[in-house]
Parts: sequence; C-alpha cells; structure tokens
Amino acid sequence: MLQTLKGHSSNISSIKAIAFLLDSKLLASIAGDRVIRLWEIGWGGVLQILKGYSRSVNTVAFLSNSKLLALASDNKAVRLWDTGLSIML
Repeated sequence: MLQTLKGHSSNISSIKAIAFLLDSKLLASIAGDRVIRLWEIGWGGVLQILKGYSRSVNTVAFLSNSKLLALASDNKAVRLWDTGLSIML
C-alpha cells in the first residue's frame, strides 16, 4: 500500500467511484455519504469537498487532462465542476 486517504463518513461502507488526473496528481472520490472529495495525492490531503447533492452521485470523471470534473447522479443529470475555480458550471 502506498497511501491511505481518509475522510469520508465512517458509517459509509464503501467508495462508489474514483477518478484520477495524472498531470496534476488529483484524485476525486465519491462515497455513499453524497460527498465528493478532491484529494492532492502528493501529501494526501483534501483540497475540496463538494456537497449539496440530494441524490446519490454514482460516477465521476475528469475531462481529458483538464480540471473539469463530470459528476453523474441518480436523477440522470451530469454536472460539471471546475476544480480550479471551485465552481459548478
């Protein structure tokens, strides 16, 4: 094991999805707590916490070498998050 990233609610049994952005060493994770965490892999800390989703987010993906993060939820919506500016587009 290289590194353990801790931060999602302790009552959540599993991580639902992760996405890795190689160029900037960012990792996004989603758990059943409906919180998306953006991690900096180098030091293992949380850079951003994205909250406020009323439905469960099922998957996450970075858009081709950019800091745009796509989030897909149970309500069949896909949302884009600019991780550099910390805003929903």
